Amino acid sequence: MKSPLIIVGLLFASAVHAQVIVDDFNGSSINSSLWTVSTPFSDSSVTESGGDAIFNNRGRLLSTTALPSDFTLTGQFAFTGSAFDHFEVVTFTNGVQSTASGEFNGLTVEFGLQTDGGSTTNNIEVEEANFPTSATSIGAATVPISLNTLYDFELVKSGNDLSVYFNDDPTAIITAASTYTNVGPDLAMYNREGAGAGSSISAGSQVQLNDISVQSVPEPASFSLILSIAAIAFTLISRKSKNTTVKL
Repeated sequence: MKSPLIIVGLLFASAVHAQVIVDDFNGSSINSSLWTVSTPFSDSSVTESGGDAIFNNRGRLLSTTALPSDFTLTGQFAFTGSAFDHFEVVTFTNGVQSTASGEFNGLTVEFGLQTDGGSTTNNIEVEEANFPTSATSIGAATVPISLNTLYDFELVKSGNDLSVYFNDDPTAIITAASTYTNVGPDLAMYNREGAGAGSSISAGSQVQLNDISVQSVPEPASFSLILSIAAIAFTLISRKSKNTTVKL
């Protein structure tokens, strides 16, 4: 029988490190048990090669597993095509195409090198996408991003707050409060539309995603329960220790 201390440790580890989605893209094709691939345009694709998921011209991945209400999401990506490309991580989406350019509704984090007009200001943005109405920007930051460079990113959803961490900076570059009404349960990722959607400026858009990991974050009530169990366990251990007779 496991000791109370071991049981508490296992409960705590399970609550803190519950993995929801993990993919290092080290196979030869996209894992259909984790993702649904959709290609809205003639030049859209998502493939897997060399440890990367490769998005071309609005190729899209939609998770087969629902996101928890609170989570930590980490990954690494690089822009390897157009200088006008964007990489979008859409949380709490239903995966239904909501615009002619092939986007999904959801609480979205958009990474870009520059705008269509060449501006590099506020090139990372958090939006509440609720098309056909206009998307609402709820937070933005200016961070230099270059082609053919791998960047780390982390999204932390806690309550109404979504925090964005970028390139190993220990301080969040954006923390956006949102009471957004979720349109669905899933995670989606894609890059910008290309010539197949009639966009010459983003023709040849390509993003390489090195890995992705989503872990659930326990709610405060869960921590309270664990702490209560821990208190009981340590009381039992203490009583057992006091009642133990050492024979010489």
